[in-house]
Parts: sequence; structure tokens; C-alpha cells
Amino acid sequence: MESFKDKLKNYNKIKLDQVWVVVDEDYPLNEDQVVELTEYLTQALLKRLEGHFTLVEEADAQTLRLSLALTNIETPNPILAVTSTLLPVGLGISTLSKVVTGEHTNVGEGTVELLVRDGATGEPLVAAIDRRQGDKDLDNLVDPIAGIKGAIDWWIERLGRTFRESN
Repeated sequence: MESFKDKLKNYNKIKLDQVWVVVDEDYPLNEDQVVELTEYLTQALLKRLEGHFTLVEEADAQTLRLSLALTNIETPNPILAVTSTLLPVGLGISTLSKVVTGEHTNVGEGTVELLVRDGATGEPLVAAIDRRQGDKDLDNLVDPIAGIKGAIDWWIERLGRTFRESN
């Protein structure tokens, strides 16, 4: 059975089909934040793959077609984020939560969904879904989507490493 890395060796181009940011009404983001996250995800991906793949508009047999979606976005409650980041009791609770559950309290998080297809046939090569939480830092106090951007950075680094090692 051929591994994903072996399959990737046949490709040297990328066509970015679609990037979606899906917003749940329970965690509303304004239109500017949706656009910012869409652009951030797109630019991070393109920058990471630069030099390893050529970005193309038309797909052929040496092209990977990528579709990405950012879903299940949760932003921190601003008051609780301050409490759990700056106050010793809140930070202690958040740290305890990280030890027990693996997650801090009151940071941004989301799910990334990826579909990689052959450019010529459209045949799916791999699909992946991963949920990730941002880091506990002061950026979350100023920018409610900073944690989500941190999660995007982690995903893109991981995806870039996989693509880079195979190419």
C-alpha cells in the first residue's frame, strides 16, 4: 500500500480550490474577523508551501487540489479570559484544567478540515479533521481570534512539514 508521502512525490503544483470559515451563531464573529481568518489561513498555507510547490490556477496530473475549512470556532469570553490569564486564582484553575483535560480555559479554538485531491482526476488522496486550541497568552486578551490564529499556525506547520518531507 502506497503511503501518503509516496503519493505526494508525484506532485509539484498546488491549486487552492476553496477556503471556508464556517461561523456558528453561538460564537459570533463579525464579518471583518471572518475575512481576517480566511486571509490568515490562506496566506499561512501559501507561505508555508512556497518553494516546495508552484501555485497554479489550472490543475493537471502534477497538481494537488486543496480545500480547507475552519469550523467549530470558539472565542474566549473577554472577562473570563482576563480572569483566567492575569489573576493567580484564575490562572491556577486554567493550569489545573490543562493538566487534567489537556485544555486551558477561555482561549480560542477551532477545527480544521482538509481535503487533498488529485488535480487531474479529482480523486481524494487524503482527508483530515483536527480540533486544536490556541495557547494561553496575553494576545487572547487583546484579540479574540488570536487563539484561533495560533491553532492555524500549528496546523499549517504540521501540514507544511508533511508536504516538505515528501517533496
